[in-house]
Amino acid sequence: LGLRIGAALEQWNTFFAAKNVKVFQIFIGPNKASVYPEFLPDWAIPRASILKQGFIPEPARTLYFDPSQYLLQEKLKQTSPLYYQTDTHWNALGAGLAFQAFATQVGKRAPEIRWPNAQAFDLLNTPSRAGGDLANLLRLSNTLSDRSSLLRGPNSPIATVRLDYDTQSILFQGGNPSFASTDKPILIESTGALNNKKVLWLSDSFGSELVPMMTMTFDQILFMHWDQGIRPGGRLAELVTQWKPDYVFFTVVERDLGNGLFATNPPPTFIPKLDSVSKNLVVMPDGENDLKISENRNYSISGIDPFLVYTLKTPIDSKNLRFLKFNVQCTSQATSIPIKLFWLEEGDLGFSENNSSLILQFNTKEWLDLSSLAGWKFAKPIQKLRIDFENLQICPQFVQPSLELGTLLPALTKH
Repeated sequence: LGLRIGAALEQWNTFFAAKNVKVFQIFIGPNKASVYPEFLPDWAIPRASILKQGFIPEPARTLYFDPSQYLLQEKLKQTSPLYYQTDTHWNALGAGLAFQAFATQVGKRAPEIRWPNAQAFDLLNTPSRAGGDLANLLRLSNTLSDRSSLLRGPNSPIATVRLDYDTQSILFQGGNPSFASTDKPILIESTGALNNKKVLWLSDSFGSELVPMMTMTFDQILFMHWDQGIRPGGRLAELVTQWKPDYVFFTVVERDLGNGLFATNPPPTFIPKLDSVSKNLVVMPDGENDLKISENRNYSISGIDPFLVYTLKTPIDSKNLRFLKFNVQCTSQATSIPIKLFWLEEGDLGFSENNSSLILQFNTKEWLDLSSLAGWKFAKPIQKLRIDFENLQICPQFVQPSLELGTLLPALTKH
């Protein structure tokens, strides 16, 4: 799972860069036990995160920022706790310290960003509040109380407007309070922010205390929960393409870093034409299933599992086999069809789901950048390709189903 998550995050980073996103960073919200391990009973041994266990490979590890060590040091200097006593989350003091460390990290890659000064994070007061999620778990939220943290904030007050991104209806208008992310994207516009920059921020509940800090820093923030952004069919790619943010930040609690949703890959990249390949190879199918072929080489789907197989005479290294164009002509005139692409590595006996990619909108007029597919970069030399038709109605009949391959080195194929 760690390899898959790492590969997916690298693919997202490449996707963001192609959309002119300057920085992609995952801001970890440490588990409470990572900052206050001394309060755990002796028998409790917390499971290390997938990142701390070393399962996330380089260079994907550089996309994470973990403030745990910084908070462990800072808690010794503070007179107030950094986390709520009756809750699993950090309070404003802990969030503020972590945010300052995050600012230092991001500032190395984006020196153009102006950040709030240290005085904005001074602790002014610790007003009483009701018990948090741990108290709720014990059904003692009405009995147990807690202390929140009131920070100084910016020199000038920040006014914010929250809008439903899809409908543009106003949800809130006023000051700069904290609030939780939702399943729907919320656009936060703040007056008085330090930067005229757009941030797409996908966060869980650890982002709630960070909201006032983010809004005093950036004047436009598109805010939603990360699980709705990165799940298969989620909105992350759509929002990046449509809204064009300058930066993409995630805030993820440490215990969720191994969530399988983070292994979800961005949509594949298609380009209109090739400029930097040494040779284009045309390959005709030499195997098929559930397809009827007429004398004039017209194809018709005849069963529930139609696919075409293409054999390369000489296996090609996946690093050199970079682009693919499916030159199929559907009699329905469809130019975007759902397919599943399989690749068979040299020495393998049969196709595997592990070496496949579902592409719901395959553009038959453009070139697929194979390097944008998850797992392709780890593939051994490719000896066969297979295209499965995922919808029997969109392209039920077609002609000339050739594959055109863009390679970085000369290679021979079977025609």
